[in-house]
Amino acid sequence: MQPTTKRLEANGITLAYNVYENAGAPVLVMVHGLTSTKESYNLTIPYLEETYHILSLDLRGHGESTQQGPYVFDQLIEDIRAVFDHEGIEKATLVGGSFSNAPIQQFAVRYPERVENVVMLDGGFARNVEMPGYDIEAIKARPEFSWASKEEVIEMARSGYAEHVNDFVDEQTMREFEQRADGRWYFRLPREAFMGYAQEYATFSLDELAEKMSLPVLVLKATRQPEFYEEALGRYLAKFPTAQAVKIPDSPHPLMVSHPQEVAGYIDRFVRGESL
Repeated sequence: MQPTTKRLEANGITLAYNVYENAGAPVLVMVHGLTSTKESYNLTIPYLEETYHILSLDLRGHGESTQQGPYVFDQLIEDIRAVFDHEGIEKATLVGGSFSNAPIQQFAVRYPERVENVVMLDGGFARNVEMPGYDIEAIKARPEFSWASKEEVIEMARSGYAEHVNDFVDEQTMREFEQRADGRWYFRLPREAFMGYAQEYATFSLDELAEKMSLPVLVLKATRQPEFYEEALGRYLAKFPTAQAVKIPDSPHPLMVSHPQEVAGYIDRFVRGESL
């Protein structure tokens, strides 16, 4: 099914999102990771579109949405709410990738009446600032990330995905990067947005979320990750009694690209209330 791409003028910007129409079906709202786009779910959605009415969003600064701040989670929450309201969505399951799992959890505790479940793809259960060696101040001080050639960008991107989806990775990568006047390749996401969201992710409070979260949460965790994330997941599950986790064998961080059928299957069973 080909989606309809819609644009909504809200909160001072244009928000772009894809809609996979399935009138009357349960709703999934899918939110991408940092520097990515709504199309990052293009391999997963075909396994879900016959059963669900699906929206995949471009967060502000990303994809076809406006590159304009403020680049803070509080604003992302209200941007997502604007899409819910415009589309007449009373209640949906939120699916997040990587960093977006922090604001979708915050959305769920601010507007619990609008959320059925939360599905987090390899993120939202840890704060990178707690990872050994992570130094956000050093990241702020260094020059903007860039690569000398398109081939370098593709090689870098492929190294983080599964080898059997190289064609998709190439296509997706070109949505996320651009060549500038100096001949080098950079993230399309403005540096201000990258640093703003990174700062937000480093400082959001899991303790505050744990006090308010009452909705079912599923964490789908990648296994090609440092031991820190295994330990962080254990701490998260101890704090969040409504959460459960499944580890997808031999998986890298972008699960929706590397293991789309497995991800879709777990989402479907979780939403249906079936055993995982």
